[in-house]
Amino acid sequence: MVTSGSGAAWGGSRRSHPAYGEGVAAIRAAALAIATERGLHAVTLRAVAERAGVSHGLVRHHFGTRDGLISATVAEAASRTMYLEINDEAPLSSRIDRTLGELRVQYSTMLSEPGTEAIDDVYAQYRAEVGQWLDRHGAAADEDTVLLVVAALDGLALQRLSRGDEVDVDGAFAALSRLIRQLGRND
Repeated sequence: MVTSGSGAAWGGSRRSHPAYGEGVAAIRAAALAIATERGLHAVTLRAVAERAGVSHGLVRHHFGTRDGLISATVAEAASRTMYLEINDEAPLSSRIDRTLGELRVQYSTMLSEPGTEAIDDVYAQYRAEVGQWLDRHGAAADEDTVLLVVAALDGLALQRLSRGDEVDVDGAFAALSRLIRQLGRND
């Protein structure tokens, strides 16, 4: 039996419910939290609904199927990591550390399901942002240079994920920035 108003649910457990209009954000946050903690295999409509404090029907209404929910989760993870890698002035190591779970979701999806539309869309935006970043640093922003810089940033993120503090990603990022400035001066 569900009691009204108090948020008490079956079995006597209490869970808070998001305010009206905040359900989708709560669902996205819950799905990403589950994926970063336990992996994408643990992201189910019911698990996410319970974690978000919403009904299973609301999750189904907004995301349709588990695949739709996973696609949105992967896109959210990728967009968070991509944005932080290029648009933040903090040291690269701290930017990566803030999104370790999201990076795991992103890279595991890239490896297990290449060509995932959600990742492809985010990477297209990421490449555009890297091109703008190169322009700001006075370097050529042609497709090959953008791909090289994206690959270098991905590599640094993977190094941080797999080797932690053993690798000086901040020093490597500084070296990459110096190379980019050199490219800009030599054109």
